[in-house]
Amino acid sequence: MLLAIPENAMMFKEMIKKDPSIATDLKKFKEAVREVVKTTGRDPSGRVMHFFIGSFKRPDTYDRPDMNPEYILMVIRDVLWLGDKELLAKLWSDLKEAIDVVLRTHDPTGDKLLYHYTPAGYEAIRQSIARHVTLFPTTSIYSQILASLGAGYTFFPISVQTFDTWSFIGFASFTSILWLA
Repeated sequence: MLLAIPENAMMFKEMIKKDPSIATDLKKFKEAVREVVKTTGRDPSGRVMHFFIGSFKRPDTYDRPDMNPEYILMVIRDVLWLGDKELLAKLWSDLKEAIDVVLRTHDPTGDKLLYHYTPAGYEAIRQSIARHVTLFPTTSIYSQILASLGAGYTFFPISVQTFDTWSFIGFASFTSILWLA
């Protein structure tokens, strides 16, 4: 999962180019991943789950930067509604980690706002569908145009930023409002 973050993946690929044995030697692989995370600072530990996949240690998604702020707001809501300050005390370290991971993984500009970038999101689904268009032969210009249109303007899967499915890289009002709340 650490390699799902674009900066981590790029650095790891460069390391593999220099030493292909990293891909097959588990010890070298683990050392390389640790080095990548140490260098980039993009460690996804602390991500809030979108779906539970059997372990809280393995985030299931990187396309939902809204999950952490939503979790924080839900805890604050519950504490206020229930009047249970002990709940806040119990979850305080988790809340701090939820904030820290967002700043580590979604704040490349240092603005303290969620920044959307690849990979993932609805664009990935659209791109996958577009690649399997069967209306025209795969060599047809029409098939290529449909695939390009389905893939979005970037031709890369883009993160979910709001309730719509438009491609987007940068700051989005939906997650910025969640974060600022």
